[in-house]
Amino acid sequence: MLSDRELERYEETFPPVMRSDSNAWLKQEKAAILDALSMMDDSAPLVQKILSSETDPDLQNRAIQVLGILDATEELSGLYSSLDNPRSRKAVLEA
Repeated sequence: MLSDRELERYEETFPPVMRSDSNAWLKQEKAAILDALSMMDDSAPLVQKILSSETDPDLQNRAIQVLGILDATEELSGLYSSLDNPRSRKAVLEA
């Protein structure tokens, strides 16, 4: 698991892009960041933070898929009931 300091370091790197408005180019960048996080040990807390602030359903689903790749069962277990979008709920079940 990431220490608080490591999480802060990652947050310093990724938030400017992850918090910006969605457009086609930016959406691709956000997806690329999520893909990179899927290959990083202990990045589940950061992916969960991104998921909680993301409004684009496609990127939300991608973040859910990344949590599945990371075997973040604890993060996924409480997520289903908090989602309203049927596609996102399905993504949790498939992750």
